[in-house]
Amino acid sequence: MCDWNGWHWINGGGLMIGLKMLLAWIIPLGLGFALVISVINQTRAKSNPETAISLLEKAYARGDIDRDEFLQKREDILGINKTAL
Repeated sequence: MCDWNGWHWINGGGLMIGLKMLLAWIIPLGLGFALVISVINQTRAKSNPETAISLLEKAYARGDIDRDEFLQKREDILGINKTAL
């Protein structure tokens, strides 16, 4: 099957033109997809801020504060009053 001056389409550049067209679609679509995913991830991070309790638990897990300090701060955050109990 000859197409272009007696050359087969694979040897005559048809394959290269097809690959260039494919890349011309894949690259912009891929960049657009990556942009959408990035915006979604940033929106999720902003809409789900860390709470004071989760920050306190992380500090306790890292060993930044001891158990007594953790319990005292947790009571302060949650408004737990031991004298009322």
